[in-house]
Amino acid sequence: IQHGGGCKVHKFMTHEFHERKVSDVFISAGIANSKNYNFPESKIINFNLYRKIYDFKFEKDNSENNFITIQFLDNYYSEYFPASDITPKFMKNYFNIIDELLSKSELKPFNKLNFKLQLYPRISTYDYYNYYKNKFKNLKFWPLGVGQNEVYKNSKLIVLTYFSTAILELAYHNRPFVLILNSRINYSCSVQKTIDDFVESDIVHYDTDSLLNFLNATNIDKWFHSAKIQKVINKFKIDYVWISKY
Repeated sequence: IQHGGGCKVHKFMTHEFHERKVSDVFISAGIANSKNYNFPESKIINFNLYRKIYDFKFEKDNSENNFITIQFLDNYYSEYFPASDITPKFMKNYFNIIDELLSKSELKPFNKLNFKLQLYPRISTYDYYNYYKNKFKNLKFWPLGVGQNEVYKNSKLIVLTYFSTAILELAYHNRPFVLILNSRINYSCSVQKTIDDFVESDIVHYDTDSLLNFLNATNIDKWFHSAKIQKVINKFKIDYVWISKY
């Protein structure tokens, strides 16, 4: 069974390669046309992750909320993904990017950006809450284990720090998001065109200055719901987000 948003995305991911190779049937939790040209193919069965499991109901217009939520990964998670954007090889760089982003956000002109950190629910390796709380005075935090419905409907933007399942959920529900990624990571040939489109549309950023300048100068709601960005998001949904007709 496919798990996480990284399936089909990475050039090589050990667990996806093994799961596809040994499976007669590969059940895809929401990823459309789950082909990865680098991996052996198996019969694909889709089920709709978004309607049946994550049936979020957004009652509030997020344009009135000014939180920019950063979704954070606990480094224990990388132990299960020896070849991906969250592999132990890249975790030092991952934490450096987060620290750099939050450090610069404390300085003018970015100190008016209202960042709120969502820690991974299973914090098991380090006290990230107290580390970031003591280091960054302006930073706010979501309660540990808060429901995604609450986070999504009360954030004007979600900053994703790796290819997680959240990118599929947010695209499906058409909620504004961006990604800050490590340019050293190799993605599959089947997803590279999508990433290039995301870079051109300011959805993907490879450095913190680019992201902060974008956030400081952009009306997020108008940007994300513009015809240009919606065209890119809809193309992404066609290629990656399987949506049941029932």
